Amino acid sequence: MKVINAFTAGYQYWNNLIDTAQKSQFTINFPNLIYFGTNGNVPQESIQKKWQFKDDISVTHALHTLKFGVDYVAIPELGGFFEFTPVPSLTFQDLPSKIIGDTGCTLGSAGCTYPQGFATPGAVTAMAGAAGDPRFFDKGPKMFGTYFQDDWKVRRGFTLNAGLRWDKDIGLYGGNLQSQSRAFLLLRQIANPFASDIPHDDNRGIQPRIGFAWDLRGNAKHVIRGGYGLYFGNTFQNIPLFMIQQANPTIFATVFSITGSGPGTDCDPNNTGVCNVPGTTIKLTSWHFGVDPNPVLPPPPTSLPRGATARLMDPKYRNPYTEQWNVGYTFEINPSNAIEVSYVHNLGLHEAARQNINPINPTTKTRVLAAQFAAAGVAAAPGVIIVDSSINRSRYDGLDVSYRRRMSKRFSINTSYVLARAVGWDGQPAGFGNNPVNPFNPWDPEVDFGHVQNDERHRGSFAALWQLPWGFQVAPIVQASSARAITPTTGLSNFFGYGASVGAAHAIVPANDPTNFTVYSTATSTTIPSMISCLNSGQCIEVPLGAARGRAFFNADVRLTKNIKTGDWGTVRLMFQGFDITNRANFGTNVNANVRTGFEKPLGFITGNGTLVPRSFRGEFGVELVF
Repeated sequence: MKVINAFTAGYQYWNNLIDTAQKSQFTINFPNLIYFGTNGNVPQESIQKKWQFKDDISVTHALHTLKFGVDYVAIPELGGFFEFTPVPSLTFQDLPSKIIGDTGCTLGSAGCTYPQGFATPGAVTAMAGAAGDPRFFDKGPKMFGTYFQDDWKVRRGFTLNAGLRWDKDIGLYGGNLQSQSRAFLLLRQIANPFASDIPHDDNRGIQPRIGFAWDLRGNAKHVIRGGYGLYFGNTFQNIPLFMIQQANPTIFATVFSITGSGPGTDCDPNNTGVCNVPGTTIKLTSWHFGVDPNPVLPPPPTSLPRGATARLMDPKYRNPYTEQWNVGYTFEINPSNAIEVSYVHNLGLHEAARQNINPINPTTKTRVLAAQFAAAGVAAAPGVIIVDSSINRSRYDGLDVSYRRRMSKRFSINTSYVLARAVGWDGQPAGFGNNPVNPFNPWDPEVDFGHVQNDERHRGSFAALWQLPWGFQVAPIVQASSARAITPTTGLSNFFGYGASVGAAHAIVPANDPTNFTVYSTATSTTIPSMISCLNSGQCIEVPLGAARGRAFFNADVRLTKNIKTGDWGTVRLMFQGFDITNRANFGTNVNANVRTGFEKPLGFITGNGTLVPRSFRGEFGVELVF
């Protein structure tokens, strides 16, 4: 019997502060990710102080290797501050070129939307502002995990691995603070089920895992491997962050958020004041940018102001996890060459999603909970109410075929091809800000389900190393993949009239021509009723998630090395490395999805898996001394 014990203890302090001393009057937003002014995510700070104690024991006895251990993490301080929308944010639904180009046109003439340019009433289609105490701190959260695993050599050529892990996070949901959050207190007044309880620590982190490796003939020529397991994750701290902020004595919140549908529309036909610019009696659709009084930011609130965005954690919130299957076969052609085929299935469950439980009813033009708040005597009813829930899911399936050649006869190679499919609901797998297009029908498979942004159907890679005469080495790497999915959008603000905090309306296309994404490329806010009528008649459809594709990816790099032996001193290596040697600009999914403003026009460059892909050809020379 052989026993090995490894004990680890550690302390970590981490502080990340992003701030600026200069702030603009507004943050101005246009389509195609164009904006200027203060960044909406600055300033912010994250602080963590962490103690970790870990003990792992391995016991080898006969045909078994038993492993078990514990991992305990105490976090005496976890928090910081996040001051989103530090200055009022104004949004235009058209590009500056359109707005400036319309200046002086005759209202009612073809294509005339902005006769007064930026000062046209309704040119600003969204306006928001925030104020208050932006700090957030969890009170001493902890994490605990324990596991047991048995690696059993059942017989020669067959190994079975079986194990069980349990993880528990304590206090990471902010449940001890939710009862003080303003959204919770307001919803309690109307007996809303989302305020029936506070989120409790998840005790269901039980994760069985099993795997095997089978050498079919006992000569390592034919090997089959497979496995199954559950793998739990943690809560992304940005999820409870906003609810915790609204539990402070002076809360940080969006103190106003109003939307309109552009010039020529009325955002409040009933004159309820729901879309008045703060500090004025002017509706957003009647407000002249640069002419009428600017919005007046309300003082830091101790309760949620009327129309503010309220944040809450779902009382049924739980940790996300994935269910993973894999099986593979390796065929060793000879000691230098092997072919491998493997299949991977990954099902993501209880991923984060946002529910807007107080959208605007487009028929009545009022929020769905307005009557209940009024009946309960709540004078300052909130606007959008976002409940962060763990109800999302995603799926990935991939078939990988690879060929490997070890260094033999001065040559090695590693190449692979992957056929894959990634699907999910509106947003991204494991994302925390996913919003459905229609809050009244959040699980519409015809609209909200489809190919997610990282869905890459085909991908191939080739890497090799050649040992050439006279001490030269050449090592090329080539990667190529099919285009990833994008979702065309209408580019029209508040298209369905649900208000803010919903997913952008997908492009509207003829039912008999579903890839004609730009059929409404010249649409304006006044076109919305006819587009919705086309939807209701069945002559048009809203395209599903991931209905279009971005740009295919191709990148080739090469390294050339010359080894010069210097006797007892060692070896001098002269190197040249060339990146993106074909000088290809890879835009990937960084293309404009707005069908009204340059659809599919490149906006930026792809960055793959944390590695910065060169935007153009780049070369570098180097010298290395090996001794």
